[in-house]
Amino acid sequence: MKYILYMPLISFYKNKITEEIYETSDNPFQIILTHFDTHRGPVVFLASPPEVKSHIDTLVCNLLDLNLPEGFFEHRIVEKGLTLGNYIFEIESEWARGSIESVMLTVVLNSNQKFSSVKEFMLQIADKFKTKENLYKGFYSEKEKKDEEIRDFLYFLNYTISSSARFLERYLNSIQLGRILVIGNKKAGKQRLIDNVSTDHQKLYVDMFKNASTYTESDDLASITPGKLILKQFLEQVEFWAYDLDTIPCKMWFDVCKKPIAIIAVFDPITPREEIAKLHSNFQKVFDHYCSDRINEPKRQKIPIILLANESDKINNYTTEEIYNLIHFDHLNLNSGFSIVSIEKNYGIEESLLWIIMQLVDINK
Repeated sequence: MKYILYMPLISFYKNKITEEIYETSDNPFQIILTHFDTHRGPVVFLASPPEVKSHIDTLVCNLLDLNLPEGFFEHRIVEKGLTLGNYIFEIESEWARGSIESVMLTVVLNSNQKFSSVKEFMLQIADKFKTKENLYKGFYSEKEKKDEEIRDFLYFLNYTISSSARFLERYLNSIQLGRILVIGNKKAGKQRLIDNVSTDHQKLYVDMFKNASTYTESDDLASITPGKLILKQFLEQVEFWAYDLDTIPCKMWFDVCKKPIAIIAVFDPITPREEIAKLHSNFQKVFDHYCSDRINEPKRQKIPIILLANESDKINNYTTEEIYNLIHFDHLNLNSGFSIVSIEKNYGIEESLLWIIMQLVDINK
């Protein structure tokens, strides 16, 4: 299998399940900075995009007025399908009452997007504000205070919010791809694989944003740690469903997980040879169901299928050909790959996921 680790300028293909949803829905994404003004109370100070809807303007001001302690909290507007992710913090000030400027960062998300995925990002912005000496001056007008630095600090606040919004929107607005089906016999390591991936992808974002925090408007974001950025985007937009193949897949089994965008088949080489025929047969039933009606579709739309041979130190129990034949069927023109991995040691997993991504994206030439 050939892995491509550097993947610039990608665009995800929409699948049929999500195409109509994403073409007809409005994008609510916005970053809002709310400030507790000494005279007026809470006010929306900056936003990107700049136009804040009236009901959201009122809501974020009311939330800051609750006098909550520093930290994160989430507010859902169920009837509009929105989530407001908020972070309240303070900035030292020589001009404010109590020598503190109270501010709140808010990220407006679709209700199906995860607030947890942007928390580290918001901390980075807040830390940038807290450590910028005399930044409090940017919250005041030149009519209120005669200080030549006011305009410079206002520009800093405005640029940080707008550039951060562009960065985060590009991250969040990748197409929501759907489900990845993880199949194999009962002790092959399916759930361990899902747990490892879910934990590790949260760590990618912090490093990715730190590396990109100094980019300018002329920079292309895809040039910043591209493999990590792409993998992070992908893992935020999919969910993994694990199923045991110790029993024969039935109609109810297939009805639960409809139209997966990719299939990961996990095989443990310590599996007794007498169980191989049954596993091969069950793999065939799964692939027949999901792949038979896709023979005439363009190649890029075929479901990517990758077989992971788990526990690389035990791989000598079977030949490579024997393992690959588990997912090889002459009557199916499968878009398949094969990789030797160690789920316990987290070896080979990232490369295997990148291979799946390569089957789902178009590299601009």
